[in-house]
Amino acid sequence: MERIIQKGNVRSENNYDIRIIEENGNEYYYHFLKASDGEIVLTSPKPFNLKNIAEVSWDELPIKLREEHYRNVNPNTTPSEYERNSFLYGKDKADEIQRDAELKEKTISDIGRKLNVYEFSATRIYNTIGQLEKVEVSTREYPWIEYLVNDKWIIKTKNCFLMSIEEKSYAEKQRKDWGKRVKHIAKQAKTSFDMATVVGDIPDIDEAVNILKEIVRIVNGQEFYDEFMIRLKLYKVISKNRFDIFLSRFLSDEQIGKLNFSKKFQKALAIILENK
Repeated sequence: MERIIQKGNVRSENNYDIRIIEENGNEYYYHFLKASDGEIVLTSPKPFNLKNIAEVSWDELPIKLREEHYRNVNPNTTPSEYERNSFLYGKDKADEIQRDAELKEKTISDIGRKLNVYEFSATRIYNTIGQLEKVEVSTREYPWIEYLVNDKWIIKTKNCFLMSIEEKSYAEKQRKDWGKRVKHIAKQAKTSFDMATVVGDIPDIDEAVNILKEIVRIVNGQEFYDEFMIRLKLYKVISKNRFDIFLSRFLSDEQIGKLNFSKKFQKALAIILENK
C-alpha cells in the first residue's frame, strides 16, 4: 500500500484539512492555515470528516506540514539526517542535500587547515565567503596573521581564532582613515607618526592626544631608559607585557587597555632609547 494523501474541507487556498494514510494503514489528520505572519499546522488528536476530497501528492504539501507529519510518524526514533531528508523531500533531493553537506564539511576542513583556525572559526569564514579560491599571507606578526582571500576578503586571525572578516575595499578605506587620524593625533601631540600609532585605536581624539603626550613624557624620562635599555640590547625587542607593567606606574589599567602596541610604536621606542 502506498501513502495516500487527501485534501478536503477547503475554506480557501491557504486554509484546508489534510488526511494522510501511511503504508502501514495508520491515519493522521492535520489543519493547515497560512496567515500573513506565517504558516500554522495543527495535528488533530481525533479523526475528522473530510468533504470534497481530492488526492494530492506529497510534493504538493507545504514543507511545514511535511515536517509535522515526520515528527508524528517518528515520535520515538532518531533517523539519520539522510533518512529524514528522504522522508521530507524524496531521494533525489536527499542525495543533493547529502552531497552539499559533504562538500561543506570538506570545504570547512580545508579552510581550517589553510588558515590555521579552529572549526567554529572556519565555519564562520565559510558562511561568509564560501570556498577558498586564493589565499595570500598579507602580514605575519605573531600571534597575528592577516590573509588576503579570493582577492576580495581581508581575514585576521590570532592564535588559531578568527578575529575579523572584512571586504578588502572596506578594510583599505578603514586603514587609510586610521592613518589620517594617527597623522592628525601626531601633529596635535607634536610627535612622530610611529609614536602616535600607540593611541590610534582610541576613538576620542582629545583623549588620544592627552594619553600620547603623557606616554611621550614617560618614555623620554630616565626611568624608561633604566628599565629598558639593557633589555633592548639583550633581546632586541621591548616586551609588551613588560612595557604595560611599566606604564601602570603612570596610567590606569583602562588607559593601558586602549593602547596599540604596534611594530611602528616599538620601533619608535627603540629609537628613543638608542638616541638618549
